[in-house]
Amino acid sequence: MINEIWSQFEQALSRARAVFVLGHSLNDRLLVRALARHVMLPSRLAIGIHATEDDLGQFDDQAPTPLLQLIGEHLPGTSVVPVRFGPDPVFGRGQLSRWLDQVRTLS
Repeated sequence: MINEIWSQFEQALSRARAVFVLGHSLNDRLLVRALARHVMLPSRLAIGIHATEDDLGQFDDQAPTPLLQLIGEHLPGTSVVPVRFGPDPVFGRGQLSRWLDQVRTLS
């Protein structure tokens, strides 16, 4: 049963025009592997990562945090979108807009 569900998930990743991972630390090697193998263009993938209010405006997606290192090593070309989680989540609009524009240009 689990294998069937996982297989359907991988198929959905392969067919998806865009994939936005939100609220996951990527501390799951099978998930990271599935994203790397089944999202055909890395530019179709974005990862929302925790950011403070101050980080949203001046977020540095090159800073050497463990999560950003993991993304760089295993999911190169993936967009990183800072997110302030909570009852009223706030997304780094610049990064989110750039990724959405990029996805719109893909066929």
